[in-house]
Amino acid sequence: MPFTLSDMFGDKKRKQETEATPTKYLAGLKITGSETTKIQIGNQTIEVPSVTYVKILESQIRDLRGLVREQDSTISRLSKSLAKIMNDISTLKLELSKKMNNTFGE
Repeated sequence: MPFTLSDMFGDKKRKQETEATPTKYLAGLKITGSETTKIQIGNQTIEVPSVTYVKILESQIRDLRGLVREQDSTISRLSKSLAKIMNDISTLKLELSKKMNNTFGE
């Protein structure tokens, strides 16, 4: 019995798992015009950010602050490692220079 493409790959459609990220959610709010709410004050209508919009922005800020903290920590660790390596290189250069002087200076 010969194999067909449907035997190999199946007839099932692949499910795309999409996670509603804050960025996608914000884009959806903007597309639908739901990022603002209109408030009537006296005879004047004012548009203010919706509560949902502000909460999502706050969530993004919180996540980004966490990423910045992680990156700051990584940068600090790498800077210390680089300083140690530079010190080791300087020490090796000095030792090599002394050995070269002792070898060729005699």
